[in-house]
Amino acid sequence: MEHGFDHMFYCTCGQGPADSYSFKCCDLTHGDEFVKFDKAQLDVLLPPIEVEQSPPIAEESPLNVSDDSLNILILGATGVGKSTFINAFANYLTFDTLDDALNGEMQSLIYSRFFSSTEDDEEKEIVVGVPDDQECTTNGNVGSSCTQSCRAYTFSINGNKTVRLIDTPGIGDTRGFDQDVKNMKDIISYISKYTVLNGVCILFKPNEERLTPSLKYYLVELLTHLHKDAANNITFCFTNSRSTMFRAGGTRILLKALLADLQQTSTIQLNKDTMYYFDSEAFKFLASSKRGG
Repeated sequence: MEHGFDHMFYCTCGQGPADSYSFKCCDLTHGDEFVKFDKAQLDVLLPPIEVEQSPPIAEESPLNVSDDSLNILILGATGVGKSTFINAFANYLTFDTLDDALNGEMQSLIYSRFFSSTEDDEEKEIVVGVPDDQECTTNGNVGSSCTQSCRAYTFSINGNKTVRLIDTPGIGDTRGFDQDVKNMKDIISYISKYTVLNGVCILFKPNEERLTPSLKYYLVELLTHLHKDAANNITFCFTNSRSTMFRAGGTRILLKALLADLQQTSTIQLNKDTMYYFDSEAFKFLASSKRGG
């Protein structure tokens, strides 16, 4: 259990006002009674402290990652394009132009598949990356949940800044809500190993007709387990948005209704500073060109 220096205690099962907790010492000489402290006592017993910066450590372990890195959690429904976004991001950082990318070696960090239309108006499956135990296999169905567990991908920006994108299993897993619950527990456990989580990017497609109940569950769980200021670092990113002139369309209406329905998320803003639009067509074109699509 941790004190957030905001009059709240945080633990693996949630959060609550610090003065609502009672305590009992394990030393038998201190008796069996639970003791409560009022807010004034807690302010004296739990003063703010200066936090020492942790030294950088190897990437193999996410524990106590240096504050010099930007750690960004990527969430989104199954099939929204998280893996494609990360693959595209890797290529955007590697090549200055599309011509450079066509003449170079394509970066394919994550196994993913999509269909591309050929000149004969046939649909050809384009496969990127190599499948492993953490990603869907070649025997899986297109549209099924691919990413099986959290995995971090680290990028160097201009040689002096590290950005770490944390890929996660899809919200609304095709195996059912019980799998969503398991996935969320795995996500909370994974990100708890980092000293800093700088942002949470939730990916959507424009003009969605409905949002899954799992999305509300994920938001509630995140805001329950993270510091309350985490709400200020949540952004909404829209994939495949070229078709809607880089606008959210009907998805924005659904999001506004969802946020209004969540009492804990009153500080989450839905505006031009928290909504971002992009399209991965350039990467799909690159992958199709490399794979003969």
